[in-house]
Amino acid sequence: MPDRSHRTNDRTGPGKKRGFRYFRDLSDAVSSRLAKLAILLLIAVVLSQIALQNDTVRRWMTDVERLEGTAPE
Repeated sequence: MPDRSHRTNDRTGPGKKRGFRYFRDLSDAVSSRLAKLAILLLIAVVLSQIALQNDTVRRWMTDVERLEGTAPE
């Protein structure tokens, strides 16, 4: 039986196109972008809530107050 004691768990040999490091780097990149997206969406929600405190902006963005109390036909 051949001696395989020189092998490690890192599967990034010269013949491998996609190894452990590739997927680790890919998951790091994806998680970084998801974190940035979550922060961006949180900022957008906070800014929209602040903007909706203004009567002019609220009338321009929504029809809820105009339609409140009326039944659809």
